[in-house]
Amino acid sequence: MRDYKLELEARVKWIQERLADAHCSGIVYGNSGGKDSALVGILCKKACDNTVGIILPCASKRNFGEDMKDGLEVAEQFGIETRTIDLTETRQTLLDQIKKNNPNDLTDAAISNMAPRLRMTTLYTIGQSEGRLVAGTGNRDEIYVGYYTKYGDGGTDFNPIADLTVGEV
Repeated sequence: MRDYKLELEARVKWIQERLADAHCSGIVYGNSGGKDSALVGILCKKACDNTVGIILPCASKRNFGEDMKDGLEVAEQFGIETRTIDLTETRQTLLDQIKKNNPNDLTDAAISNMAPRLRMTTLYTIGQSEGRLVAGTGNRDEIYVGYYTKYGDGGTDFNPIADLTVGEV
C-alpha cells in the first residue's frame, strides 16, 4: 500500500531541491486543465508559493472552454496564480510566414507540433524573465510511448510526475 503522505512530502522536497540547485525563486507550468497539469500545479504550489500556471490557448478547438474552466478551478482551490496568454495569432502569423517562404506543403504533424513549441517558448520566456523553473507535466506513459513534442512539451527544467503512470496520476 502506498503512503501518499510520504510520497507527497518526498516530491515536494525534491522540487524544493531543484529550485535551490538552480538558484530560482519560483516555478511556471502550462495549466492545460487536465489531470497531469493539475497534479503538477498542486505539487509545485506545495513546494513553492511562487508558482504560476499559464493557460496557453493556441488555435484550440476541442473542449477548450471546459479545459480552461477545470484549470481555473484547480488553481483557485489551491491558490495558484494563473495567467492566460492566447498564442492563436502568433501561431497563425508564423504559419503564414512559413507557407509564404516555403515551396513545400507543410505536413499535418509539422503544423500540429507548432503549438507545443510555442507554448514552451512562452513558458521559458516567462521563467527566465522571472527567475522561475519550468515544470513539465508529462506522465510516464506519455514519455514511454513518445507522446510529446521534441523541444515542446518534452523540454522542461524538471518534471515531478515523470515516474507516474496515467493510472497513478
